[in-house]
Amino acid sequence: MKGAEILEGETDLAWLAGAGGDALRAIEEASSVHLSSRGNKVHLEGAATDVDRVRVFLQDLSRLRERGLALQAVDIRHAARAFFRDGEDIA
Repeated sequence: MKGAEILEGETDLAWLAGAGGDALRAIEEASSVHLSSRGNKVHLEGAATDVDRVRVFLQDLSRLRERGLALQAVDIRHAARAFFRDGEDIA
């Protein structure tokens, strides 16, 4: 079953689209969910369970940023691999 969701306003997501969208691509590659961004909206499309996992991952990233961590695309790539492939928590 396919799932689609638009995240808006619950977390600051605009920064994910920076640096040429490398952070979004890293999450896509690790999760098998298609992500697209416009402003502070991120559209997620994929299997419903995968979309749910990406939502949790994005919320975790947001919490890390709220704690003052400056995350780069390479950080997100490593975190996404650990979270989606190895099942490790990131926050």
